[in-house]
Amino acid sequence: NGQEFSAARKDCKGDPELPLRPDEMVIKAQALMQFGGLSVGDSKTISEQVLAMPTSDAHTDLLADMVSRIGL
Repeated sequence: NGQEFSAARKDCKGDPELPLRPDEMVIKAQALMQFGGLSVGDSKTISEQVLAMPTSDAHTDLLADMVSRIGL
């Protein structure tokens, strides 16, 4: 029908003026990892590893793990 719509936002979700909640940050991180080629399961595992880092004694090489998972 030829109609056009436009909208403008002063602040975008995730900007300092409109921060993401912790659960939204996890969802966004997992979505970006999946867009980059990781599976849903792998992105969830990596998110859990990252979130556990402050209290974990495990020393994992997350970057190398992610690279190997996407086959680079």
